Amino acid sequence: MIRKTIAPAFLIRILKGFTLITSVSLMGACVSVNLPVQSNRPSSGVKFLQPKPPFEEITSVHADRAWQNTKNGNSISFLSECNDPNEPSLDSVQRDYYSDFSSLQISLAEDTKMDGRHAVRIEGAGLIEGVATQIRMVVFKKNGCLYTISFIGLQTAFAADRPEFDSFVGSFSAP
Repeated sequence: MIRKTIAPAFLIRILKGFTLITSVSLMGACVSVNLPVQSNRPSSGVKFLQPKPPFEEITSVHADRAWQNTKNGNSISFLSECNDPNEPSLDSVQRDYYSDFSSLQISLAEDTKMDGRHAVRIEGAGLIEGVATQIRMVVFKKNGCLYTISFIGLQTAFAADRPEFDSFVGSFSAP
């Protein structure tokens, strides 16, 4: 079942060059990520195992695919952009993701392999409009496409779904 998200009380922009709308909530608090509309074509032929319940797929014109935990609002998504003439570096994508956090603390920033290619895995936490938010992502390039796989949530609910995100990343395969 695909759900449509309802616009939350306030919007937060955390990424300048990519797109994704997702919301996270806990005890009535909401964090929403509003990213610019993607202009490049998405990848075709991506393979992965969908996150398990309580994650449900949500519709968004701002991501290739996205899922939200119906109990705590955590979100898992991926975005692909192919044949971008600007071709941003993995490091610049990482910096862009965190540009709107205040009191940012990076807890993980490492080079790794993803789908046989060099990748950057990063995790950080900080405040977005005063809301304690955490994000974890993997960014890599393959065959002319840039892939950003992300997991975002309130710090208080983040650890509960980290294994589901790691499982999703482990199953992800780009053409």
